[in-house]
Amino acid sequence: MENEQELLHRIGIEIDQNRVTIDLKKTKSFFTALQETLRQKAEQLQKNMEEGRLKMDEIGLKLDEERVEVDLQKTKTFIETFEQKINSFLQELDSSVRKLNEQK
Repeated sequence: MENEQELLHRIGIEIDQNRVTIDLKKTKSFFTALQETLRQKAEQLQKNMEEGRLKMDEIGLKLDEERVEVDLQKTKTFIETFEQKINSFLQELDSSVRKLNEQK
């Protein structure tokens, strides 16, 4: 997992001892790319659902016109992994905010 400085750099934020610099173009680009990725995934998911087929093996879900199949173990593993990623991101964000507050 990226350390917090790498994460902040990717979204256009640089922190020195007494200065915080936000590269608005880089920040906008990062969030625009994220928005586009999420939009594409949502459109594909909607299309698959409208067509009556949805297959997401990594999360243990299969859906077609006749049935819905859920693999509870795969779904549980996916949710646990997703939770870990979200918690890690939130911890990095919290740590960065704390450091910013300490520098005030």
